[in-house]
Amino acid sequence: MTVGSHLSTDVVSDLLEGLLSEPDRVAAETHLASCAECAEVADGLVRVRDVLRSAPPPPMPADIAERLTAVIAVESASRADDTGVVSLGQARERKLSRRGAQILIAAASVAVLAVAGGVVANSINNRGPIAAIKDHTSSPSVAAPAKTLYLARGEAPEFTAANLAAEATKLLTPTKPKPAPDSVQGMANPGKCVAAAVDGELRDFRSISYNGAGAYLAISNPSGDLVRAYVITGCPGEGTVATQADLPH
Repeated sequence: MTVGSHLSTDVVSDLLEGLLSEPDRVAAETHLASCAECAEVADGLVRVRDVLRSAPPPPMPADIAERLTAVIAVESASRADDTGVVSLGQARERKLSRRGAQILIAAASVAVLAVAGGVVANSINNRGPIAAIKDHTSSPSVAAPAKTLYLARGEAPEFTAANLAAEATKLLTPTKPKPAPDSVQGMANPGKCVAAAVDGELRDFRSISYNGAGAYLAISNPSGDLVRAYVITGCPGEGTVATQADLPH
């Protein structure tokens, strides 16, 4: 997913209801973990849905229902091409102008707030969007088996012992990266050096910067579905584990 791409409201809604296929669910949760805008949309959907479920169901005027359906279709059509994740309601897509979409969204937002009334203010909790999604879907908490996880290539932040778990988790991907100079394939140096420094089966590794110096980020599968991240220094040569952390995935 490229910078600037977003999940459609329809896709986020299907994710909340556990309606996405396994590959689409993994892709959507991975996108939400790194996109603040889509995470905010998910958070809003969770909160509004919880409020509406707890309140007596008010009658929905036909024109408002039609506007909401149009909003979902417009957002799905405008974002699906960017993210590559298609929702179950994609067939409802309508080709409307961006200006028209903004007007519909504004109108629908006013309608939802009017229906929910003051109940919203008393019912919103402080949980984040990802945690709320996991509370409201029957999908398993593990996005992919440990033996199918790899590290995404491309730009990476400066790693430290404090941010290892959070930043390494963002790089986890079920998609095997293309062969690269720091690939595990063939276990050529620095692969052998990195593999010797980790516990269990080495899944993947890539070059990073750790505290301002070159190092390798590696993930292994010590047992079961456990994924452990390591920062390895000294490779190729005698690898040393600078820091390590078990990753939620």
